[in-house]
Amino acid sequence: MAKSEARQKEPMREGAKPDLETAKGLIVKYMAWLEKANYKSAKNRINMIKRLVDLGANLLDPESVKEVLRKQEKWTDDYKMLMTYVYENFAKMEGLSWQRPDTSRKKPCLSYQLKKSWTN
Repeated sequence: MAKSEARQKEPMREGAKPDLETAKGLIVKYMAWLEKANYKSAKNRINMIKRLVDLGANLLDPESVKEVLRKQEKWTDDYKMLMTYVYENFAKMEGLSWQRPDTSRKKPCLSYQLKKSWTN
């Protein structure tokens, strides 16, 4: 097994947060996976995954990630959507079942509002 892969000594209970070393190992593994898959914006994706960890998400628990995303009130819906796509890649690498939460816009976009005001 490569050093970049993190292996836990004991199985983790659902809802338990992995330790920092495990999270770092998962991020390194994700970096290698992105590089192997030839993703161009790997640095941005890695930074986004690190941000989820910093906010308390357990990367091995999709429900934990959804909870962290839900709590981010200052993030735009577009940014949340990007985060879900990045985590979707991570979940694919780990073989996790992940259903993206609804991040649809709650307000019409500005260009729609401007067009509407110009036509009145």
